[in-house]
Amino acid sequence: MAAMRYIPALSDRHTSAVLAVLTASASFAAVMALIRVVASEVPPLEQVLFRNLIGAAITLPWVLRNGVHGLRTSNHKFYFGRACLGFLAMVLWFLAVAHLPLNESAALSFTSPLFATIAAIAFLGESVGPVRWACTIVGFLGAMVVLRPGIHAVHWPQLAIILWAALAGGNTTVVKHLTRFESPTAIVTYMALYMIPFSILVALPVWVTPPVHAWPGIFGIAALSTLANLAVTRAFALWDASAVTSIDFIRLPIAAGLAWFIFGEAPDLWAWLGGGMIVCATAFSARYSAQARLEATAGHDA
Repeated sequence: MAAMRYIPALSDRHTSAVLAVLTASASFAAVMALIRVVASEVPPLEQVLFRNLIGAAITLPWVLRNGVHGLRTSNHKFYFGRACLGFLAMVLWFLAVAHLPLNESAALSFTSPLFATIAAIAFLGESVGPVRWACTIVGFLGAMVVLRPGIHAVHWPQLAIILWAALAGGNTTVVKHLTRFESPTAIVTYMALYMIPFSILVALPVWVTPPVHAWPGIFGIAALSTLANLAVTRAFALWDASAVTSIDFIRLPIAAGLAWFIFGEAPDLWAWLGGGMIVCATAFSARYSAQARLEATAGHDA
């Protein structure tokens, strides 16, 4: 809740963005829980295929209503680049979430905005001052508190979600660029379409026929993932990325509640401490970034 203090006064446009982020946060938390539930019956790599197939089907009514011209674009290179980043990130995320406690995967996933800061420097030439660098360092120290390398062995699912966070941070930069001239639905539709061939390739070697009782969870993963991506893409189109990131922290307590209710998992002291460091560092970085942009704009207008 402390992150909410960093959000400026809301206009109708910003209110829509807040609702979109809250929808995305709740949906992503629910997807994480469903991935773990379904993983006992369906391999995570196969879940990725169903997520993309069903996700593409969900966006089909929009395509039919708007016609093929609604998907016309000259930015296929960005879509393809996003699909490559997004697919690898999705595979890592499904694998990690299926094998980690929900609280731990949720806490570590919030290192993604910190990686987004680095991506903004590398690919957009963004200037980052000592305050944001300090926030980035504190956030990564928080991840180390959660992992505690040297005290506990760091396993591959933990490394996978850290790598996912790095790829997702870069993907956020691509999405923010696309929202300047593409609709949220087109962005999500192209993501699914480009990912389907990759998904088939990785699913075939581990294929099992899903039992009947697993299908509600499979559909839930696909539907909620699609809803979350539509919502967060719309939020980026309506509001500044730093404000969107600040509100998304509501996902952490939602995930903690689901972890306790479904799996009987309670976060330990280290998960709370490390997760708190990550959240505070990212929230402060987002706040500082937004304030710096406002001051720069005010100075330019003057």
